[in-house]
Amino acid sequence: MGESFTYHRSAKVRWYFVASLLLALVSDSLVISVHASPIFPPFSLLVLFYWAGHFLDRSYIVTAFILGLLSDTLTQTPLGAHAIIYVSLIYLLSRHRLHFRSFTPWQQAIFITGYFFIYQFTNWIFFDPLLTDTHAIYFWLMPFSAAIFWIIIAPLFNRFTLQVEQN
Repeated sequence: MGESFTYHRSAKVRWYFVASLLLALVSDSLVISVHASPIFPPFSLLVLFYWAGHFLDRSYIVTAFILGLLSDTLTQTPLGAHAIIYVSLIYLLSRHRLHFRSFTPWQQAIFITGYFFIYQFTNWIFFDPLLTDTHAIYFWLMPFSAAIFWIIIAPLFNRFTLQVEQN
């Protein structure tokens, strides 16, 4: 099993939560502005997965909706499309977050891969992107890159939030 089932309060790490989401939004906008390959996951959704999966005193549905609207404005897609996707994914995670939280980051990365496959599939249905052969490969490999980023981000966030809570 991963970490123990201790009750963590998100109020103690509120500023860290806000700062991490702002940094994730800046990262998303940088990826979009430099026309990076589609292999980079939406970092705001990845960070939101961490907070929704590890802190049980909030549902994060409203935060997912707001981040989805911000993602719609960044990517210039119809307003509310990403919001629907983000809210649906956070709802799915919140239904299983006690189970999710008990796993190690490596095991959580498998779930993250599945959630990002759902994200890519709904993204493909809603927006019908024009994908060349090389972009299609990167488009469908993005969930695996999200898992790699998760393996890096989750232990860092775990370490920092435990330090903040102990103080």
